[in-house]
Amino acid sequence: MKKNAFTLVELVVTLFILSAILAATFATFITLSRSFKAETKTSETQIESVLGLEILRYDIEMAGYGLPHSTLGVSTCSTGSLPVAYSEALSSASYTDSSSYTPNKYTPDPTSFNDSTNSCEPRAVVLSNNGNTGGDATAGTFDDSDVLVIKSLVVSLSDVTRKYSIRYYDVATSSWKNRAWSSTTRDFVANDKVIVLSSGTDVTSSDRAMQQIGATFYANIDSWPVTTTLPNSGTLTDIFLIYGLETATTPRMPFNRVDYYLQRANTGFPGKCHPQSYTLYRGVIANDSTASGGKRTEQPIMDCVVDFQVGLNLDTGWVTTSGAVGSVTDLTTASNVRSKVKQVKVAVLTHEGQYDKDFSYANTTINLGDSTFSMKTYGLTNLTNYQNYKWKVLLIDVKTVNLL
Repeated sequence: MKKNAFTLVELVVTLFILSAILAATFATFITLSRSFKAETKTSETQIESVLGLEILRYDIEMAGYGLPHSTLGVSTCSTGSLPVAYSEALSSASYTDSSSYTPNKYTPDPTSFNDSTNSCEPRAVVLSNNGNTGGDATAGTFDDSDVLVIKSLVVSLSDVTRKYSIRYYDVATSSWKNRAWSSTTRDFVANDKVIVLSSGTDVTSSDRAMQQIGATFYANIDSWPVTTTLPNSGTLTDIFLIYGLETATTPRMPFNRVDYYLQRANTGFPGKCHPQSYTLYRGVIANDSTASGGKRTEQPIMDCVVDFQVGLNLDTGWVTTSGAVGSVTDLTTASNVRSKVKQVKVAVLTHEGQYDKDFSYANTTINLGDSTFSMKTYGLTNLTNYQNYKWKVLLIDVKTVNLL
């Protein structure tokens, strides 16, 4: 009988063709998988960057909003101090209760941005260099990044700070009243803490001077809109502005404060980020009298950040730091900040996606700024394998609309 079968040569050829097809399919799968992973990481960093910059933009726009201050033009604490003293941020030495960070991690110390000496009026914007020493030895240095501090009533973690109202004299009823919005999210409720500022309609009083309520600078709302805890002006034409404070306990200060800075946790840092990069944090100073009062409550808003630079546009031009006391670029007092600062420019050096062995970044330096003002030229060669990352500078310009 005639027998039909494959020859050894046919079998070898068939296996070779099948192996080639499988190898090509597997290579295509690996390429697509790597591309998908890279695009996913790129999308993550892009979305994160957009959200982080919008938070930062909002805070800068709100800088100075509702801050108490005395007579306009006063430039020294001794003659322009507030009616009562207050406490602001605690020293880094107090941050020993956190296992996520090295103790005394902040450089410079948060107290260097305080304005409480002699009850000084709070500066709406404070800028400083972050220094060279990192809190985590394995993270390298902070590469002279900046620290940006913003003081306002509406920068915090609480919805209470979004509440506001006015206190006015109603001629028809011959009584002081508070404006009610008939909204559960906008109206104050019992035990909300508020501060009261003069609107300045009374030309004989200091513009927006903080009203001292007893021996403190705040009031505890007993009910709303009718309340007996708020002060009345001696002038019936004056209008008081009422702003909510974040805290539910005794406030430390008559405003809220956020600090922007680079830092890196000892654990949990994203693997997609360059090993010498950091996280941009938004640290809210806890405005209460509890054990955590005066400390930063941190919010990570952007990962994979290598540098963070800030410039201020004054009436005399752009600067990256305050000038000497008495100079045209002196920003050491609240009144100077109000009168001089017109615009804030922020540059964030980061990278899209993650390490890519098939990508090669063409430049060895990158400019943190634009044609109007360059804050820094960053040398990428200080970073290991810098050429395998897609570096990008995120830049925002914000008008300071609330420095009144």
